[in-house]
Formats: sequence, structure tokens, C-alpha cells
Amino acid sequence: MTDQRARWHHYVPQLHLRLFAADRARRFLYQHDKKNDKTLWRSIQRVAARTDYYTFTGPDGAPTDLLEQAFGQLETKVAPILRRFATLGPGPLTTTLDDRVHLGAYVALQYSRVPSHLARVQQIADFFGAITADVHLSEDAEGYRRLMREHGATESDEALDSERLRTLGQLRAGELEVRASQEAKLSSIGEAVKSIGPIVAAMHWTLIRRTTRPWFVLGDTPVVLFKENPDPWRGFGFATEGVEVHMPVSTTHAWVGTATDSPAAERVIDLADPEAANRMNAESWANAVEFVFGASTDAIHAARLATPHTARAYREPIAAIEGGPAQWESYKPRSRSSKSRSD
Repeated sequence: MTDQRARWHHYVPQLHLRLFAADRARRFLYQHDKKNDKTLWRSIQRVAARTDYYTFTGPDGAPTDLLEQAFGQLETKVAPILRRFATLGPGPLTTTLDDRVHLGAYVALQYSRVPSHLARVQQIADFFGAITADVHLSEDAEGYRRLMREHGATESDEALDSERLRTLGQLRAGELEVRASQEAKLSSIGEAVKSIGPIVAAMHWTLIRRTTRPWFVLGDTPVVLFKENPDPWRGFGFATEGVEVHMPVSTTHAWVGTATDSPAAERVIDLADPEAANRMNAESWANAVEFVFGASTDAIHAARLATPHTARAYREPIAAIEGGPAQWESYKPRSRSSKSRSD
């Protein structure tokens, strides 16, 4: 039987990219590659996508595109909302409950399905997977022997203990890599949509419109969280007081969500200040990992110039977790006896 599953998966959907198209047929746009600092005319079908990016192993043991299909169902509901938003002029921003639920879920999806987020999730899962492996290898010799025998090992207890300690040494020396499963990584998307979607739906929404240059650009990380004067020692998220959530909708419109009410809430407003538009584009550029998309080379060039030099080039997604085996002890669960001794 021929495999009919979709394998070319867009992490920024074509329906969104077309709102930044450079041609009337909405088939092409300009893509800036932050790795080589080049801007090229590209087919929308070929950008912001990877082969089997959301493929996982189904219950029958075969690869499945069920997650990609689920994304498509939400995108179908969101497409008319984004297209309508891209045509609105100044005045009240009217939305239905369905609009808010669907766009809230879409914002959460576009925050969690992109390479920048999934790379960090992978790093965190790998890190704690290595810690778990270290705990079992160093503290559960009997469990290791039992597990190996369940998988057919016939060696003596002494031989299995030697193998366990050798494996532990390789892990602590960085010679053995622990990788979380694709399923574990992708499950974070569903959790994000479930937890973040309702927060976004309940926010105060503002739609910002530009009627002249600079036009908006779209990064490969479309959803940007912004907080004025953030605490350098604490992170912030969707539910943090004072956070704004930005997502460019089209070359002329950008969506903003806030937890705080304001005169601009639930309205479409014209953004006359070009510097304010440049700052939004700089945020999109700085948060993009590899690619920035626009309807013209001029739009991309203006966004690049508005971005600080340190944020213009490609950046590797890195989770805020540091350390190795020497630092793992603090993460290990302690037994009751060790707790009482320390107390």
C-alpha cells in the first residue's frame, strides 16, 4: 500500500506566509537567511518547512502524520480570521467567541511548533533524561540487572555490574548521549495549546495597522513575547503581568495581546510612528532563529537595519539549562535517610 501521509510539514503555515507574499498570485515571497545574510525570492511552498517534522510513531508502529492533520484543521478555522484582520481599518475590533478560541489556540501553536521552541524542549528533555539515566545507573544495581535479564542478558551479576559502571562512566564523560523521543518532544505542542490558548483568548486584543513604510515582516518564530524593563534574573511568559504578545498578521497588520486593559483594547488602530513599527520588526528579526520573510527586499532591509547588530545573525536555539554530571547531584531525589541526616 502506498504511503499517503503528508511529509513536508510547514512550521509557519502557508496561509500565514501568503499574507506576506510579494506577487499577486500569493505564491512567492522574499526570504532572508540569517546564516548567510542573503535575501532570495522563494516559493511559499518551499519555505518554513521540514520533512517529517511532526511525524511520530503511531500505535501500530508505523509513522503517522496525525499531528500535521490536526494542525491543518485548526489552520482551516484560523485562515478566514487572519484574512479578515488583514483588511480591517481603524475602529472597533469585533470578534466572536469562536474567533478568540481559534486564534488563541493558533497563537499558542505558532509559539510552540516552531524550531526555536522544539529545540529547547529537546534540550531540556535530553538533559533530564540523562539525569534519570545517571540516577538509575549509579543507585539501582539490582534494577539494572533485572532489566537486562528481561531483555535476554545471560551474563553473571558481576559482569552486568561491570557493564553498568562502564556505561555510567561513559555517560558522565559525555561519551554516551541520551535522546528524548520524538513523541516526548511533540507532546509539548499539545500541552502549550491546551494551557496557553485560553490565556491568549482571554487577553485584550489590539490590531495595529500600517499604511506606509516600514511594512511588517514575519520571522520563523512568529509569536514574540515583549516586556518593558524585564527582570534580568527572572523569565516571563504569557501570564506574566505587563507582558505583550505580538504576532504580525500581514505586511500591513500586526496582532497584539495584553493582560492589561487600555484605550486601544479591542480596537484597530493606525500606527503612524515609523520608529514604533521598526521596533516591532526588530523584535521579529531578533527572535527569528534562521529566516525572516517579507513582501519586498526593502521591507526586509529596513527590518534588518532596525535590529541591533548582535541580533541580526543566525542564533542557535539554546535552553537555559547548564551543567553536566558534576552538577546533577542537586537534581537527584534524596532518600528519607539522607534527608534526615542532612536535616
